[in-house]
Amino acid sequence: MSEGTMHPLAQPVGRTHAAGAFDWRAVPSADPRASAFALDTAPALPAAAEEFSGEACREIVEDLLDRTRTGAAVAEVHAPFCESKCDGCGCWQHAYKELESRRWADALVREMAAWADTHAQAGAPIQALRFGGGTPSALEPVDILHVLAKARQYLPLSNDCSIELQARVHGFSEEKIEAALAGGVTRFVLPVRSFSTEVRQAAGRLDAGEAAEKLLKRLTEYNESAVAVELNFGLPGQSLEVWTADLERACQLPLDGLMIRAAGEPDMLGEAAKTFRAADPALMARMHERAFEVLADNGWERRTALAWSRSERDRTTFDVLAAGDADKFAFGCGAHGRLFGRELLIEPELGEWLSAVWMGRRPVSSVAEPKSGWRAAALLAQGALLGRFSLERIEHASGLRITESLEPLFDDWTAAGLLRRTGALGTWIRLTDAGLYWHQALAARMALRVDAAPTVGRPPFRSRCSNYSCRCVGERRTGCGALLIHYSFRAGPGSFDFA
Repeated sequence: MSEGTMHPLAQPVGRTHAAGAFDWRAVPSADPRASAFALDTAPALPAAAEEFSGEACREIVEDLLDRTRTGAAVAEVHAPFCESKCDGCGCWQHAYKELESRRWADALVREMAAWADTHAQAGAPIQALRFGGGTPSALEPVDILHVLAKARQYLPLSNDCSIELQARVHGFSEEKIEAALAGGVTRFVLPVRSFSTEVRQAAGRLDAGEAAEKLLKRLTEYNESAVAVELNFGLPGQSLEVWTADLERACQLPLDGLMIRAAGEPDMLGEAAKTFRAADPALMARMHERAFEVLADNGWERRTALAWSRSERDRTTFDVLAAGDADKFAFGCGAHGRLFGRELLIEPELGEWLSAVWMGRRPVSSVAEPKSGWRAAALLAQGALLGRFSLERIEHASGLRITESLEPLFDDWTAAGLLRRTGALGTWIRLTDAGLYWHQALAARMALRVDAAPTVGRPPFRSRCSNYSCRCVGERRTGCGALLIHYSFRAGPGSFDFA
């Protein structure tokens, strides 16, 4: 890939496009994986309607927490530490120091406790918990156990909640593994990247490929939780032959799950994008095709566009729900959450986060109000990740008439070999293998088209705000009297009003 060329699957930030101004069309070809879209035309997702910080942010957060949550939910604990910075990763925040482990863990538990008595957090059970980052496995064993135990105490986890720990090979000792298992971890995910020592070290990994294999074998010997790895294709120095060997070595290990992800995607943002160079787009396409061939031949079942499984205990619950419209509780410096469609950013600066927590404040740095089509866009993104979705169901859930807006895209993408329509009325969309390769690009383009879609149901009606949990500018507890426009529609068993 030439200097300055956009990664073929990455979504650049800092650019927005009007729904009618962006060219969503695919290029018809005999090889849609390699050439469906130009490399420099990936759209950014629609920006939030408005973003709040400071006192306005705090008031909105308190209002959100006063509401009773009823839908699906997940939670994420974000550890902002890594022992080293990997090439092409945009997630690195702070270098890990042993003395930081206890201080961070104590503050994290205090943060979870501060949300525990709210209506929102005490609502419907949480289906999946991810302990990620960063590198949570860098923490000390006692702190790993402490955080997991308190998460189970303070969060309304479902009886079958998936509890996932993301870990790196380096430094993941048996003491840490046993602490994680004692804390209730049901799934380990290791971003191995490659089993080739040369490729791993070029990408910033500290341990040889043999060390990764040894750790994975030891993890599976416990036989107490699912073990999944993440492999990247298109890494610098990674040929098609090396990638094939990576896949075959994964198939030989007693793993439960496998993630295949394009190198640098979706993390290649900001500063990381300036130095990281993935493989040639044509090679990337061949690697993706090879993965589908090798995994299918070895008895793996595809669960999402990224995830494969050969064990029933390997569940991708968190990824699937978080991709859609589920609420997401977020704890830890730099974590991202979502409540009732509002996007929450937890304070990204470690010192500021620690200070806020120990002063008894909820450390939310900003809240973004979504645009009207956020739920439809989220459900379309979830459907693209799964490789299938029903337009009728998404319209029913979101209250937006999206089919008409999306018809030109689906006609074009069908002709380009990216999807096909099924069902009596053609309302089910199913992505082809090539479409799965471009699932993020497709989701971003659909989001731009549905942002201004019309509302389903009766015409809007107006009223004056008198809600005790008012989200308008004014007196939060008494309502501000502002003129509101409401849209009512049927969405499942109940009816919903959005102001």
